[in-house]
Formats: sequence, C-alpha cells, structure tokens
Amino acid sequence: GVCMWLLARRVSPGFAGRSAVLYCTSYYLVVTAVGRFAAAELLVMAFLPLLILYYVRLLGSEGKLLDVGLTILIALGWLTDVPAALAVFYVLLIGALGYAIARRSVCPVLVYLLAQGVGVGLAAWYLAPALLARGQLAVSSLEREYPWKSYTLFHQPAYLIRPTLTYPLWAWSIAGAGLIVYWYWRQRDAEEVGGRSRELRLAVLLGCVPILFQVPVSGLLWEHLPELRAVAFSFRFLPFLGIGLSLIVPIMSRDALRRRILYGCWILLMCLPVG
Repeated sequence: GVCMWLLARRVSPGFAGRSAVLYCTSYYLVVTAVGRFAAAELLVMAFLPLLILYYVRLLGSEGKLLDVGLTILIALGWLTDVPAALAVFYVLLIGALGYAIARRSVCPVLVYLLAQGVGVGLAAWYLAPALLARGQLAVSSLEREYPWKSYTLFHQPAYLIRPTLTYPLWAWSIAGAGLIVYWYWRQRDAEEVGGRSRELRLAVLLGCVPILFQVPVSGLLWEHLPELRAVAFSFRFLPFLGIGLSLIVPIMSRDALRRRILYGCWILLMCLPVG
C-alpha cells in the first residue's frame, strides 16, 4: 500500500490514499494472497507500484539515462520471482515501445533496456546457474502444448489457478481494460489530468497491456517471445491492471452516482470466490 501511495502521490496527488486502498483490495491481488498463496509473487506486487513510479519518471525525463531505484527494483524482481519478473519485463517493454512511438524517439526503449540490463546484471549471480542448467532440465508437458490452448482467456493451467477463478478474472480483465480505454478517450485532449498528465497516462495505460497476452491471437506471442512461457499463465500480468484501475477509479468517482457504481462494483468483486 505504501508503494502505491507513493506512485499515486506523484501522478495523481489528490487521490493517493484511495488509490493505495484500492490497489490493496484489487481482485487479482486478493486471489493471489487468499486463493493461490503465492508469497513470492505477492512480494513483487508489493513493490511493483514503486517500480512503475521510477519507470514513468525515467521515461518522462529528458536526458536521463539511468535510474538507480528502477534498476535495484528490477534486480529485486528477478531475485524474488522469475515468472513475475518476466511479466514485468514484457509489459514495461511494450509500454516503452508505445511511448517511443508517441514521442517519435527511440530513447525511451533504449533507457528502459539499459535499466533492465543493469538490473539483470545485478541479479546474474542468481540467474546464471539456472540458465546454465537449463539444457539438463526436463521439459514439462505444459511446455509441449500449443500456447493458445494453455495460456489465453478461459484456458489457464489448472495446477496454477483453479478453474472457478478463470471466469471472474477474465471478466475483470475485459471490464478493467475497457474502463481504462474509456477514461483515456475522455481525457485524451486534457492538458492536465489529476496531476502529472503524461506520467499518469503512461502508468494507467500499462494496465491495458495484459489483455494482449490473453486474447486468442496472442498464441503467437507465447510461442515466439523468448522465455514468455515461463510466465506460465496470462493472469500474471494483471497487477498492472490493478494499478491502472486504482489510479483512475478515484478520479472517475468525483460525483456521487459514479462513486456508488464504481466502488460498489469493486466491493462486489470481493464477494466472488477467491479459493
């Protein structure tokens, strides 16, 4: 909650407290804590908002090549949970590519890759033995399956997530991405949106990236992107959606009716099965 508060305080100062509470009660975080008991992934989710804070600050700066805080948190991610760190790598890479296209400059991609390279270098003592032994490890049956059968939409590995959770998480993915797109469309011409506009929009739009790894056509991504299948199931990208929604829901809840609807839906999600 503290890391989310720090992120929201920078990009949306008037709503930092509410954003922190919403992130701590976001559906996938609750599912991970109560239904999956994935302690390492939870630890990455705990400092993920702070990582995004350093990320948007680095990409939004002019002439800055490296952010020490970002590289340290990237290294901590690799040391804590490799599948979650891979998900973070690809989401932030896509975000940097989109930002570079919007700014018509390759610099955002280069500075992000530099940060990742330094972070991986700091964690190399932990990662290198596993990479060196990779050729001696048995390939699981899941690795041999076609990705579109195992990783997208309703098809999630049962040993990682219970089938009863697939449908509400999928619905949350679609509805959340739709809400972010609606918010961005309404605010696309605004010069200032609840704080630092450019950084806020980048942090929020990262929440739409997870849907790219869930639609059926994403099978090509799971098949060909290096090591992506080690992420194991597409819902691992959903913490970014939780962060994006936690930033925009307080902004969109300024009138009483919207507040009742949005917070009511958020609470309703808490009543869905998590185990």
